This record gives sequence, C-alpha cells and structure tokens, in this order.
Amino acid sequence: QQAATLKNQDVIRNTIMRIENIRRGGLVSQIATAARNLTSAGIRAPMEGLGNVMDTALYNLSNEGVLSGAKSLLSKNNWKDSFRHMRYMFDNPKETKEVVDFILDRPELSGQMDLLFNNINEIMIATGRGKGGVLDKILTEGEDAVMALNIPNRWQEFLVRRGAFLGELERLVKREYKIDLIDALNNGKIRDLLNDASSVRPAGARSFTEIVSDATNRALDLTYAKQPDVPVFRSISSFIVRNGLTVVLPFPRFMFNSMELMGQYMGGASIPLARKLTSILKPSMRGALSPKEREQISRNLIGVATMYGAYQYRNSEEAPPDYKKLKVSDGTEMD
Repeated sequence: QQAATLKNQDVIRNTIMRIENIRRGGLVSQIATAARNLTSAGIRAPMEGLGNVMDTALYNLSNEGVLSGAKSLLSKNNWKDSFRHMRYMFDNPKETKEVVDFILDRPELSGQMDLLFNNINEIMIATGRGKGGVLDKILTEGEDAVMALNIPNRWQEFLVRRGAFLGELERLVKREYKIDLIDALNNGKIRDLLNDASSVRPAGARSFTEIVSDATNRALDLTYAKQPDVPVFRSISSFIVRNGLTVVLPFPRFMFNSMELMGQYMGGASIPLARKLTSILKPSMRGALSPKEREQISRNLIGVATMYGAYQYRNSEEAPPDYKKLKVSDGTEMD
C-alpha cells in the first residue's frame, strides 16, 4: 500500500509540474519575447567576442609569457576567430545548422545535442508525457500547443546557440590543436577528432569531447540556460524548479545566470586577484589562470570599460535628461 501511495503522489506531483511548465511556456510564447531575446543576443554577442580576444591573450600570457599575450591583443587572426560566432549566427544560419548537426549527431556527443536542443522534450517525458490516460492526453495537447506557440522563440534560441557553439568550438580547436576545424571536417577527420587521434590532437592537449563540452556550455551561457556556476545559486535554482516554486519565480536559471554575469562584469577579476595575492603566502595556490578565472577577468575589463563609456556619455552635452535614454541619428531617443 505504501508503494501505491508513493506512486499516486508521484503522479500528482508530475501532473502539477506539467501544468506549471505549460504555464511557463505560455509566458514566453509571444513574438515580442522572441524579438527581445534575439536583440539581447545581438547586444551580448559582440561583448562575448571582446571577451574571447582577451581570453586568448590571457591564455597565451599564462602559458607563453607577457610578449605572447601582448601580441595576441594585436593579432588579426585572434580578433577574427573571437568574433566568428557572430558570422555563424547571422550570416548563413542554414549552413551553420548543417555543420553543427553533422558534428553532434553521433552517439558520443548525444548528451551535448540533448543539452542544446532536446532539453524541453526530456523534461516533458520525465514528468509523465506519453504514459497514457485521459489526463495525459489533455496535458499533451496543452504541451503541443505551447510548443507550437514557441516556434519563434525556439528558432531564435537555436540560432544563437548554434552560432555560439560552432564559433567557440572552432576557436578552441584552433588554439589547442593548431588546426582549422572546418578544414578538418571537410577532409573527413571527424572520426579522428572523436577518437582523439594523434593526427589531429597534439600530445598533452585536451580531449575533443571536453572541448565540445566547453563549447556547449558557452552556447547555453549565451542564452542564459546553463546551470549557474555559484553552488548556492545552482542549488536554489534546482530546488525552485523541482518543487514547483516557479509559480513565484518562473525562470530561476535565467535570473541567477544574469546575476552571475552582472557580478563578473562589475568585479569578476577580484576572485583571481585574491588567489594571486593568497599564493604569495601559499605556494600551493600558484599556477596558470583557469578558464573560469580568465573569463572573470576579461568580463570585468569589458564591464569597467562599458561603465566608463556610459559615465562619459552621461556627462556629455548630448545626453538626454532621462539616464536610461540614448540619442540616435534621426533625433529620437532610444531606451
């Protein structure tokens, strides 16, 4: 009887979660939401490109010295590779889709494919979709309706994710393997990459699957869909979603990722700086900058520059009285 009771409780809980997920899907089903999200990606993508430029410079600084790091900041190839994700997003999205599908549509990378494109379907199946019964049929109709309404939002989200994923994957492969990813794919070396063959992967370099995982996380980060980095935020976000508290806070992952991003732009460099200062007394803490520390430093530099630019604009004669407004070329003001 206890097993039957637990089963009934599980069915009730899953039903509530499915209804709540339908409601949440309805909140982002408007065309205006898709347009705002795409605009947000268009604003953030170049900032990520600047971050990539600095990341490569910091990477070379940590591994090859100050001169190499300084050269990276002036390198045409570094700037070109760092902003490649924007071309993949907006120049030829159809070709980008074909390349991304070609890379990820393999058993070894199915987890990354699911994270990028199939997460919603997995959640619906986990909460009881397809189990049968009248209630399941009604809820399935509701889920299908919301999925249809969300086609514009999913289109822009996948557009951004594919571009961010492929751009980051190509950048990391070129930096760590010293080869061009697209050339390697055109030469039929996808299997060599997946097998970490010595013909493509230098000795001591990371596995290709690790690089793919990093590129996936960057794509999710750009769309505020990754798990928060701060453990407390991650735990709270999971607790809210798992217990149906999204009634109060519909999109906790978006909120916590936004908070982390703002924190990094405002003062992210303070964390690696603290480690460097501590390493003076504790030699065990010494070592090259980690990828997360490089990200924190590069975003902090961009954030400081952005705030300084905003401050300079607010003190200029052109600035409108409302601090949120910017004057544009046709004489109107933009929020």
